[in-house]
Amino acid sequence: MSPVPVFVSVGRTSTPEQERFVAAIESHMLRHALLPQTLGRNYWSSQHPLKAVDELMSQCGGAAIVGFERLRVVQGIDRRGSDKEQQVANVSLPTVWNQIEAAMAYARRLPLLVFVQTGLRAEGLLETGYDWYIQEMSLDETLLADPGFTGIFDDWRSRVEELHTERHSTMRGASETGRLPSKEAKADLPPALDRRALLQILGAQLSEDELRALCFILRIDYEKLKGTTKTATAISLITFFEQMNHFDDLVAGVRELRPMGTDDELPRSANVRQGPSQPNPNAALYRALLSAFPVPSDFERMLDLGMGIKLAEIASGDLSNLVYGVIRYTEARGRVLELLKAARSANPESPELLALAESGSIAN
Repeated sequence: MSPVPVFVSVGRTSTPEQERFVAAIESHMLRHALLPQTLGRNYWSSQHPLKAVDELMSQCGGAAIVGFERLRVVQGIDRRGSDKEQQVANVSLPTVWNQIEAAMAYARRLPLLVFVQTGLRAEGLLETGYDWYIQEMSLDETLLADPGFTGIFDDWRSRVEELHTERHSTMRGASETGRLPSKEAKADLPPALDRRALLQILGAQLSEDELRALCFILRIDYEKLKGTTKTATAISLITFFEQMNHFDDLVAGVRELRPMGTDDELPRSANVRQGPSQPNPNAALYRALLSAFPVPSDFERMLDLGMGIKLAEIASGDLSNLVYGVIRYTEARGRVLELLKAARSANPESPELLALAESGSIAN
């Protein structure tokens, strides 16, 4: 069974502690068959942010709000000029998007789970008294193992899964009455292109302007996925859609952009089956590395000590681009399995790396 997508409202992390905590929450969700989705973190769109959030939430079975310090007010005045004016000092405030996205999720009747950092000025939808649970927290991942939290999380997860199942039952009913394509009709669609053939189109046949147009069609922010070369950008696109299990959407976008000759010009793998593409083990490795090494310096140290690789010589940018670049580099040199072993040696406690090693899906 595929993981249930859940919307995670979280601001851009500012400290290593915040990043580690968010990564721990994401890993916890993944271990419990939930797929965390955050605009600008692991989901991108060329639409206005509010429209993009609304579209993303429409695909999710629940929402989690993670409110931590964004703004620190050392000294200020509340309600200045009114008869209720008062001095405030040392007040921490979260991103306003926590409030906006919590309201949007509630309007959609998505099951809500709210994390609020201890000491945060939790007002509006982030305060207690509403019909969802508020978990006050320090930035300590041990919270996720607390029995009290585990019970609350399991209850929220069960309601997320119930809503997700209910929606799928509705879609199946619509399919049976002819309002959606039936399984038999879907089976008549052309089989998906092999990823190597698709890379040939994206990296060799399309211009950069056409790649931008493709991202526009698919509602993806081109700049978020752009690599140092056109081929690197193409790999980022393919990996992103495989990771989201929407590989066929990418193929459909290519056919929309170049409808003539696409099927005849390109080879197909004999092992490609109809329907969704096979999971990409390197996409799983990508997610595992991001979770295991949320701080770039730790990732850099692992590569240097474990593989003799100088990160600055092969990749640049934020952590996401660094991990992408390293996987591409090691894949081209037949060192992906060595990368997994070095990562496990540096972080033997990572459950994602352990699961990947035990699966045996990574091979040079």
